[in-house]
Amino acid sequence: MTSRLKKREDKIHQLRSTSAWDDFILELASWYPVSFYNRWNVISVYPDSERVWWVVSSSVFEDSRHELPILEEWNWDVFENFWSLMRKISLPNTHHYSLAENAQYANIVSTSKNVYLSFWVTWWCENVMYSLSSKINSSSVFDSVMVRMWSDQVYWSSCVFNSYQIFYSRSIVDSHAIWYSENLIWCHECIWCIWLENQSYHIDNISYSKDEYFARKEFVLEALRNTWITKSLIDSSHYKCTDVTWVLYCYNTHSSRHVIFWWHEDWLSHVHDAFMASWGENYAAVCHAAWDSVWVFCSALIRKWFSIYYSYFCEYCSFCFWCIWLKNRSYCIFNKQYEKDEWFRAVEQLFVQMEWSWQLGKFFPGELCPFFVNDSAAGLLLKIDRNSIQQKWYLWRDEEIAVDIPDWMEKVHVSDLPLLLSEDTDYLLKKVLVDESWKAYRLLKMEYDFLKRYWLSIPQQHRLTRLTSHFR
Repeated sequence: MTSRLKKREDKIHQLRSTSAWDDFILELASWYPVSFYNRWNVISVYPDSERVWWVVSSSVFEDSRHELPILEEWNWDVFENFWSLMRKISLPNTHHYSLAENAQYANIVSTSKNVYLSFWVTWWCENVMYSLSSKINSSSVFDSVMVRMWSDQVYWSSCVFNSYQIFYSRSIVDSHAIWYSENLIWCHECIWCIWLENQSYHIDNISYSKDEYFARKEFVLEALRNTWITKSLIDSSHYKCTDVTWVLYCYNTHSSRHVIFWWHEDWLSHVHDAFMASWGENYAAVCHAAWDSVWVFCSALIRKWFSIYYSYFCEYCSFCFWCIWLKNRSYCIFNKQYEKDEWFRAVEQLFVQMEWSWQLGKFFPGELCPFFVNDSAAGLLLKIDRNSIQQKWYLWRDEEIAVDIPDWMEKVHVSDLPLLLSEDTDYLLKKVLVDESWKAYRLLKMEYDFLKRYWLSIPQQHRLTRLTSHFR
């Protein structure tokens, strides 16, 4: 039976190895929300739409996971069966794993605290705002993407490892005091530099004495204020990768194609079409798999362990097929428990059925996605046209959302504000800022103090626009 299963896995790998980059992003990253909504005074990543039946607090949901609905029988359309099962289950307002402190406005947080409007923050991080994917003792991270391993004081930067005081930079490893730079390792006090190793006191890749460097530093930083690195992302945003094709924000990844946000200090390999993961191998069409997950296929939000197929948010599970929200379970199909031999026979029947109907290797279609595409990671990565998206049956949000902004707060346009904060600008903590696109956002105390400390400009754009700058 396991040899038959291996053949199906190989077939899925083969089918996914020919996908187009944009199709891969739309299919998978659309299942990764980056916005929040206020649903009857509950902050939720799930919007108010006809595809979201009911949302409860994550604690209430967790208490109900031992008695989830099951699907006793299924028809030839497995995606329709999956949708029927999903409609029976109340959804948690946010997805947190454990020990998430002061993180009600965040999603996928574990053993971290003081996290605000950020996503996938795990392993002892703190003071993280407007960021995506921060891990392992990283702190004071703002408007950044993929910050790892004891990094501290990082602003509007991406792919940062074991570094501190990093501003407006990309792909920085074991460095500190870096501004507007890219691809540096073991560097210190560098501005507007690229591809340097073990260097200090450089501006535009030119070496200066320490005194000359500091004499020029303030003038150069003022001239570069609000500049953003615009070099090719695909060429510069991965580290320690071999035999990879089209990968973005990846570390220690090997023999893989179409991978975004893939990281672990050990290795990852044999991956086709995957968005967000930590450690493992043998993935195909996966959106967010975390913490030692292996042999995962056409699934989303999988945490621990192995052999998961066409499932959504399963934890500590193995040999699960078309399951939703299960925890500590094995040999299940549509959430129903089976004996081991019975499970293999039923799965073989389903796989044959999926091949006949051309559904094998396909990810969940647009009509099943519960999130607005323009509020998902797909909206960050792609320039998406509303009409073409809706033709594929994805949801699109037209109304403005401001989940963290009270209606009574006074609004001020950023063009009417000073560029830098001062002793006289603390009144902004009680205002709502509006950017050139009339999108509203706020300055919070933690962010305000950080900007003021390093003489950084007041953000001129909404947080999602800032986050988008890391991908386009």
